[in-house]
Amino acid sequence: SNITLSEVLEEHKEAITDIASECSGSQECLANLVTADDGGNMCVWKSGEEFQLLNKIPGFEYDPILLAGYGTGQIRLYEAVTGILHAEVNAHARWIYSVDIAPFSGLVSCIDQTSPIRFTPEVEQTPTI
Repeated sequence: SNITLSEVLEEHKEAITDIASECSGSQECLANLVTADDGGNMCVWKSGEEFQLLNKIPGFEYDPILLAGYGTGQIRLYEAVTGILHAEVNAHARWIYSVDIAPFSGLVSCIDQTSPIRFTPEVEQTPTI
């Protein structure tokens, strides 16, 4: 096989659920790997000859949020733990099939039954709930 273990990283105490790799938006590519676990914890890494932990973001430091699209054409922002509705946007006239937040711009993109993509105003990256 062509795969060789180069280093064991032991920052997560719970099962890793996601790994993403992309430059942080700058030419230097300061951070290029993020790992996340079952507890909502995230680690930001710089890979290279040796991995360097740049930041460890604790899970659920603030109440997690849910962004949901509905058949009414509305997008709603809920506090995940309590279910409290914090925002509601009348975004489309028909069913919303997909909702996502763009990582660099903070724009919410959504697709409905008949139209292509619509972008709504920026969503605060770390909401105050």
